[in-house]
Amino acid sequence: MKTPAQIRRELAEGHWLLAEHRQAISCLRLALEAEPDDPILHELLERFLTEAEQGVASARNLAALTQLVHPPARAGSSTTPPEPRFAITTPTMAELLEQQGHREQALEVAKSVLSKSPRDARALAVCERLRPPARPASGSKSESKAYKRQLHALEVWLDYFQARSPGDARA
Repeated sequence: MKTPAQIRRELAEGHWLLAEHRQAISCLRLALEAEPDDPILHELLERFLTEAEQGVASARNLAALTQLVHPPARAGSSTTPPEPRFAITTPTMAELLEQQGHREQALEVAKSVLSKSPRDARALAVCERLRPPARPASGSKSESKAYKRQLHALEVWLDYFQARSPGDARA
């Protein structure tokens, strides 16, 4: 018989596959409360976090997953948080790094801000802008339409050059 945490873990995976990320995160949170040391659950969390960082989930869901994987230290906790790579981790710093073209560092700072304040609108916006665009599934209608438009434009271009005579002085 499966434990409630195992069932929640399976539910989370199903929700994630259906792109119901908020529900998946809720199931993960409940499973973590029941079995905080479950290695399979932690592997699943890391996989979801990696996929979210690649643009599968929204910035808000990415922040929620980050908080589950790396929970903020509780008051009176003896564990010290890891040293940040940047001395200043604010939404402003994330925006400045983004404007200067340092995408990875900007994302790192924004995630650091979100780990402390998951609803920070400016940090969420930086994450959203820097998230790689989601690609349509292979063979999808939007991809085939775009492909057909591009193919048509290339065919018109090719016809234009084939129709020109070699002695044509127009350039």
